[in-house]
Amino acid sequence: MPAITGQQAKKIIKDLGFDTSKVSCTVRRGSYSLTVTIKDIHIPLEPIQEALAKFEKIDRCEYSGEILQGGNHFVFVNYDWGMTIPEEFVDLYTLCLVGRDKPKSVGDEYHFIQAMKANAPHLTERQVSRAFYDIHRNLPN
Repeated sequence: MPAITGQQAKKIIKDLGFDTSKVSCTVRRGSYSLTVTIKDIHIPLEPIQEALAKFEKIDRCEYSGEILQGGNHFVFVNYDWGMTIPEEFVDLYTLCLVGRDKPKSVGDEYHFIQAMKANAPHLTERQVSRAFYDIHRNLPN
């Protein structure tokens, strides 16, 4: 078992000032891992990753660097990309498409990424790109 329980992880996240009703913490016995799933795109990953990093323990081979079996404790912090994308981001997506004849082009994604960076600066470009494609896939034509 990891050195932390899901309830302890939630307490740490709450102490950071985040709403824990939008966070799921799961400890898996077989894989010795703590998985934190964030269901709100407004909650940044980095502070949570930093706070929980002290509970991660990975033994590596001195020579090859590969992970050794047994006794490792992993911590994964990710967004739940199946979540409902906030309306404000759907509106940004729609704004990026105004006046364009193609439903999705590289230019649209570029404008969306720039707008998202202004509205959610804690998201990486890869996370914003993922949100763009999730919105595009889930909106009616």
